Amino acid sequence: MTEVTGVAVIELGDRTGPAVDDDSGRRGPPARRPVLLAGVLVLLLVGLTGGAPLARPLPEAILSARLGTQVIIADDRLYLADPITNDPTIVRVPEIAVHALPDGRPLGRTRLSVPFDRPTQFLDRVGDILLFTSWQSNPQQVAAVRGSTGATRWQRIARFEGITAAGDALLGSPLSPPGSPSEADPLRYGENLRAVDPVTGNERWLIEYPPGTVRGARVDRDTGRVSLLADLLPAGRLRLLDPSTGRVIRTVDLSARTDPAGSAPPVPVALRMIDDLVLIDRDDGELVAYEVDRLNRRWSVPAPIDRASLGDACVTVLCRSGPRGGTDVLDPATGRVLWRSGRWNVYAEHAGRLVAAADDEGRWDFSPVGILDPRTGRLLADLGPWWVMGPVRDGEPVYGLRFGRDGRALVAELLPARGSVRVLGGIRDVSGDCRSRDRVLICRRVDGRLAIWNLAR
Repeated sequence: MTEVTGVAVIELGDRTGPAVDDDSGRRGPPARRPVLLAGVLVLLLVGLTGGAPLARPLPEAILSARLGTQVIIADDRLYLADPITNDPTIVRVPEIAVHALPDGRPLGRTRLSVPFDRPTQFLDRVGDILLFTSWQSNPQQVAAVRGSTGATRWQRIARFEGITAAGDALLGSPLSPPGSPSEADPLRYGENLRAVDPVTGNERWLIEYPPGTVRGARVDRDTGRVSLLADLLPAGRLRLLDPSTGRVIRTVDLSARTDPAGSAPPVPVALRMIDDLVLIDRDDGELVAYEVDRLNRRWSVPAPIDRASLGDACVTVLCRSGPRGGTDVLDPATGRVLWRSGRWNVYAEHAGRLVAAADDEGRWDFSPVGILDPRTGRLLADLGPWWVMGPVRDGEPVYGLRFGRDGRALVAELLPARGSVRVLGGIRDVSGDCRSRDRVLICRRVDGRLAIWNLAR
């Protein structure tokens, strides 16, 4: 395996950037001979453009799958769910196949009895229960299917909102005027939020929200589970709730607090929870942050005119992305803008550094990847153009693909902490429909089949 960095010229011995390493243990050229990184990448890409394949091919497992099959990666299992459609010429009897990971060994196949007549989308997995939604239906529906048998366990008209730390499914149900279910609007008619047992569908708890309520949830970065709920009722009461029980943990009356000018608090537009902050975007153009511990107001800053959205991609800072790209980075302690960039879009914070993609190439499969300092936005390393396989999670490997001709691609591990790239090998005959999780890469081949590569080897 070969490691390269984003530095244009590297002098081995007295270098201006990170080293070029090779897992084979071979040393580089003498220190007085400069190594041009561009030349290194060209040599690595020769195998993608018809020359001698210097990047070793990665061993693969091949699986048959229909076009439209949903690929579900869950721990050490791979579920392949046939597309659900009302067109019998495509799939007459939809099935779900289960394979072991990372070797792709078949574990079973059974009929899939999702009770929808429209295309479905996989949502999440809890044990042997797979949750699907009919995202094109109005109103939306959620169904639970047992992965080992394909049988439907339960079905509800609802919107899936996550899995709690206790393993229950959170379902939101916007209310509508009598006789008009397609006109459901939580701001006008209110909504219900309930937690249900994913196996039986039995209700654990139910909260009925009046019209005008805004709410949000905090998702644990490591588990992906909902760890805390927050809502702001129309009367001005901000509450924190335990998602395992639905009970109120902490509350504060914001209606009793006035602005410096003495006016009543403005109407909230949206509510977000990121780490230890509850963030309320108000209709007067202010973004207000409250601390989770005591619900004290920490800071208030002007919100951007374009209503750029705050996401949870960053850890030590707050990252705000605009509708036309670019990033604003805020100090979570004060709300002050630390830096902004119209070029970089942040994927995630990894090992204390930001992994970002430049949008100046206009290509989704060939965006320059940069490693940035979270506090200053300074470019620490330019890793070159890669398609970053998401989601990027701190503590887990970051993988990238670089596509060449005729369905060939380089597979690499991006190393933000070192500002370098470790080339793992080459793959071929891929269409570009790829995903990775838990050190496994799965891509659709040009012949329609699926290929699996174990990146942990």
